[in-house]
Amino acid sequence: MHLGKLRLGKPHEKVIYSPKCIIKGMIVSQFPHFYQDKDGKSHRNMLQLEVEEPAMQGNFPKDGHVMIRLQDQESQKAFKMTPQETLAVGKELVALAEEQQAQMRQLWKSKAKP
Repeated sequence: MHLGKLRLGKPHEKVIYSPKCIIKGMIVSQFPHFYQDKDGKSHRNMLQLEVEEPAMQGNFPKDGHVMIRLQDQESQKAFKMTPQETLAVGKELVALAEEQQAQMRQLWKSKAKP
């Protein structure tokens, strides 16, 4: 199977992939997050996106899924979603990000005024 266009993304990059190249349970992107707690101890969290493509099972099509996996050094949780649920979550995230960017623009504008 050709995987030429499939690659892992970094938080600041747009992840580019071809739906024809997705393998069952394939990790599409990972977003690591490093931080220090109040005591100065380093920690790492990871948001990972996995995709299972739609397929024929017997004579019936089976939905594909998107899995969002949240991991830290101690545990992990996963959310398996249908394409419809994934679109709803994506739209909500985009709306929230746009709203926060608009608020930040307003704050910068108010700071610039004497």
